[in-house]
Amino acid sequence: MEWKAHLAFGVFLGAVAAYLLGLNMLTFCALSSIGALLPDLDGRNSKASRLLYAALFALLAAFAFFSGRSVIGAALIFAAGAAILFAIDFLIRPRHRGVMHGFAFACLLGAVFWLLLGALPALALFIGYFSHLLADGCVKLI
Repeated sequence: MEWKAHLAFGVFLGAVAAYLLGLNMLTFCALSSIGALLPDLDGRNSKASRLLYAALFALLAAFAFFSGRSVIGAALIFAAGAAILFAIDFLIRPRHRGVMHGFAFACLLGAVFWLLLGALPALALFIGYFSHLLADGCVKLI
C-alpha cells in the first residue's frame, strides 16, 4: 500500500478515536498520521525513511555548520556523521514487514511513547501505527 493511503487511514482512525474520546481532533490526527508512517521505516525507499533521513541530515548539517569549526572541519564532521548513519542503517535495519510490522513491536513502541510523551500522544501514535498494520493486512504477533 502507498504511503498516502496509510496516511489517510491513520488520520481517519485517529479522527474516529479523537471524536469518541472527546479529544482535540487536529492534534490527535496529526500524531496518528505520523504513527501511520512509522512501520515503513524498515523499507529503505519508503516515505518515512526518506523523511527521517532528510531530518537527520539537516540536523547533522546544522550541527556541523554551527560547531565553530572551519569549513573543512565542518565538512569532516558532516562526512563522519553521514558515514555513521549509513553504517547504522546498513547494520541494524530489519527486513521490510518483519519485526516492525508485528503487534508486539507496536505495543513496545506505544509503551516507549507513553514514557516519553504521555498517555494521549502515545495513544494517537499507537492508533496510527496499528492502522498501518491493519491496512497492510499484516497484523502478526511478533
